[in-house]
Amino acid sequence: MEVTEHSRDRDPGLLTYADRAYLLGENDVSGGSEVQLRQRMRDRVRNGLLDFELLLRYMDDHDIQTIFNNVSSRSQWIESGPENVYLGAESALGFIYYGISEHTHANFERLVRSAVEYGSSRSKRARQGPHYSIAEASVDIELEWNHDIIDHEHALEKLRSDAQLTDQELAALVRYGDLDSDDWTRLEQRNTEVSDAISTGDEEG
Repeated sequence: MEVTEHSRDRDPGLLTYADRAYLLGENDVSGGSEVQLRQRMRDRVRNGLLDFELLLRYMDDHDIQTIFNNVSSRSQWIESGPENVYLGAESALGFIYYGISEHTHANFERLVRSAVEYGSSRSKRARQGPHYSIAEASVDIELEWNHDIIDHEHALEKLRSDAQLTDQELAALVRYGDLDSDDWTRLEQRNTEVSDAISTGDEEG
């Protein structure tokens, strides 16, 4: 996931301005101050995760819709840049997966299944008709390690020199590249060109 200037300017959430500066290596703290900062950061993240029970149970549907209103398609994901909630949701799930799978004995598939079933209880479909329906989810996660490692720096150089990029390189840049605003503009242009080419091909076909 890319780290951009936007993270420095965004209003505090789970992380404060000082937390972000520390994680980005820009806040020079040491000794007891660093210990306290890390403890406060851990506490906020833990309490933030616990708060999601309240959010899922009681937050108004309109408010939830407003939060997620820019999550719709891959093209909008690229066009709206790193502030798109899609990327935040992806990183949140990645953070939870890493924490659960690497540092606990909990079964991640069972956690996802329970989460989907729990979240589905808010669905209008669950409340249709005279009876309350309960969703049952089936989750099967398979993880395969891809050893064809993308050189992010080389891919970024290709992007900035307008060289041809593979789909894998584009995906790697969107997910992991350290992109500035001009890079996002180039990605948006690439995405538009690909979409136009596909549309032209469909019309000719």
